[in-house]
Amino acid sequence: VKAPAGSIGLFEFETEKDLVPNGLILSTGLVSDIQGPNDTTNTSTEFLSAGDKDLSNLIGRLTSDAVSVEFDFIPFSDSIGFYYFFASEEYPEYVGKGFNDAFAFLIQGPGYPYYTNIARLQVGPKIIPISIDNINFITNKHEFISNHLKADKKIIKPKSWQKELNEAEMLNDIEFDGMTKKLKAT
Repeated sequence: VKAPAGSIGLFEFETEKDLVPNGLILSTGLVSDIQGPNDTTNTSTEFLSAGDKDLSNLIGRLTSDAVSVEFDFIPFSDSIGFYYFFASEEYPEYVGKGFNDAFAFLIQGPGYPYYTNIARLQVGPKIIPISIDNINFITNKHEFISNHLKADKKIIKPKSWQKELNEAEMLNDIEFDGMTKKLKAT
């Protein structure tokens, strides 16, 4: 485990949305801040800790406050899959602004001699990493769930993007201002 205190925990999530109902949560902020309702536009904790080289390479930017968990396992078949969703308080106001929260699931082993990210989205012939700039209310919006406050919508620039933002769907459930739908890393 490489993470600041309070940034990793277990969660149990009750919602009508088709999301992962329980599991491990990794947060660049405090896990204790995640429970809904979403009542502030900028819930955040800066640990001022190091980023992750692999994640920085995936998104093409330096990262900070990286959180990681490493584990070994022996699969009993020729493949493995994990369901996950990615959420961020950086939605919607930081989309395309250089604050690109991201997620990767790196695997190494037979058939994968180097760490390979299996948490990705296939968009036509292109494979893209999971980040706020790659899945949001403008880009790949069919994979996005809005959860912003009205105050978040007012500060989106360019202003033409404001009309693209759907109504918030989970304000009582979770603090994050947006998230992906349930995704699968295989």
